[in-house]
Amino acid sequence: TNELTVKESWARPNFGPNGAAYLKIKNTGDQKRHLIGAASPLADRVELHNHSHENGIMKMRRLIDGVEIKPDEEVSFQPAGKHIMLFGMKKKLKQGESYPITLKFKDGKEQEVIIKIKK
Repeated sequence: TNELTVKESWARPNFGPNGAAYLKIKNTGDQKRHLIGAASPLADRVELHNHSHENGIMKMRRLIDGVEIKPDEEVSFQPAGKHIMLFGMKKKLKQGESYPITLKFKDGKEQEVIIKIKK
């Protein structure tokens, strides 16, 4: 079976039209899984991104090929690293609120995650 455990899903309050979500995904199954995208009813567009340092400059790049999660591996989406970008958010979110994100995988499976707003 392909089992994924998602934990520590959170986001900061968003003040403009864009936001970022963070979480940890652990693959407890025996097959690799490939996260290729995400969606949320709260945003016009959701993309997987990564921060990288190049010549002392922090750059943000879209992870066009997604993220592979090997068996027994845990992948962290966190500030200054991999993260889920939400563009065109339909409302401002305050601490204590939450919203759903649907993770989309290469094998056609989807998994909904609730993102909690924290400071």
